[in-house]
Amino acid sequence: MATDYSKYTHTFKKPVEVDGQKLDKIEFDFDKLSGQDMINIEAEIGVREVFQQNSVEFCAGVAARAGDIAADTLAELPLKDFNRITNAANLFLVM
Repeated sequence: MATDYSKYTHTFKKPVEVDGQKLDKIEFDFDKLSGQDMINIEAEIGVREVFQQNSVEFCAGVAARAGDIAADTLAELPLKDFNRITNAANLFLVM
């Protein structure tokens, strides 16, 4: 049975403050994204790589859109959480 990487729920060990709200989890729905989202993310970060999934910044942009969170806010999360979230975006892109 194949793993479905289209949805990811990230649960924090302790709540974090995001845009003035304390959150214990963030849900990411990668299936809601379109090709236009990919084009817009590339334009926003100014990166046009052959393999965008290798760019942490690109994966952060994908995750931000999938989780309805600002990319800057996502980048301010603790490194371990940020890494798990961007890895989820990477898995969605490559699987």
